Amino acid sequence: MSNIKLIFKYLLISILFLSCTNKREDIKKNVMKWTGRVIILPKDVSMKLGMKDTTCAEMFAKKFKMVIYIDSLGCTACKLKIYEWREIISKITKNHKNISFLFYVNSSDYKDFQYKLVSNSFNYPVIFDYDDKLNSINHLSKNIDYQTFLLDENNKIILVGNPIRRPKLLDLYLQQISK
Repeated sequence: MSNIKLIFKYLLISILFLSCTNKREDIKKNVMKWTGRVIILPKDVSMKLGMKDTTCAEMFAKKFKMVIYIDSLGCTACKLKIYEWREIISKITKNHKNISFLFYVNSSDYKDFQYKLVSNSFNYPVIFDYDDKLNSINHLSKNIDYQTFLLDENNKIILVGNPIRRPKLLDLYLQQISK
């Protein structure tokens, strides 16, 4: 009986080890796939600030751009994580004025999404990508972990990954922006 338990423990540990190794390899593969690519940013989209239309051409001209793509699968507002992004934007822009945040949203319910932005005091422009142009032009990953990018002034990807889902990434983003 104890041999069976011992074998089971070794089997479980082996599975866990392989699972972690595979996950690390998957992350590395995806980061390598995206880093260095140029992202084409569609500009013929609708930009909103609260409930009003706005234009913020200067956002596309910053030295750094953090592009956050939110797709229509599931709860769009839940994926955005409004409170967490407000905190990140505040933390980064406190010391760095050379970055903009471009939230490209493809939603199945824009009215509800807009209401959530306003009710949660999200006072940052959001791009309503009605035709999902960002995704269709750039063939973005379906994995939410690889739908956030730090771009340089030429829209080349410097870093990939969502700092809300992986908080350690925020330090990497800050290091790059500080250079």
